Amino acid sequence: QDLLGLVKPRLAPSRDPTSLARAIQESADRSLRQAPKMQLATQLDPVNDLIWFNKDQLIQVFTNLFRNARDACRGTGTILVDSRVDSEGNLQIRITDDGPGIPEADLPVIFEPFFSKKENGIGLGLAIVKHLVTRNNATIDAVKPPLTGACFILNVRLAPEGAATSE
Repeated sequence: QDLLGLVKPRLAPSRDPTSLARAIQESADRSLRQAPKMQLATQLDPVNDLIWFNKDQLIQVFTNLFRNARDACRGTGTILVDSRVDSEGNLQIRITDDGPGIPEADLPVIFEPFFSKKENGIGLGLAIVKHLVTRNNATIDAVKPPLTGACFILNVRLAPEGAATSE
């Protein structure tokens, strides 16, 4: 389904107020249970949890990012997810791992379909992430953190005040 979405245009997904914390937890349950030595740490904005994003697609985005971090860290390490409101009133979510990182030269092409440095990688995980993020009127970038690892910065719209999550 995700692969077809890359090549076949479809209607825009329904975006609903979605709990960031719940999406992170569900994604971690899916992608990190096979790696008991991987730790997930969160430092989320306590006031701004609801974002305007399709719930299932947000879970898929985090699942793909967490799996990549797990693989890069070889099942032992830490993934930190932190969020804060940026100067434009959007929520900036940073997903950082302590693995070997992404070479600087690869950053401009990391989201291209079929780009992979994994031995058995197909190169669709991050292409799907970029596609889903863009379809939800959000942005994602890969940057080199100051010390080590990889860092993905997701910028999403906050849900309107008083909105309730869709379950």
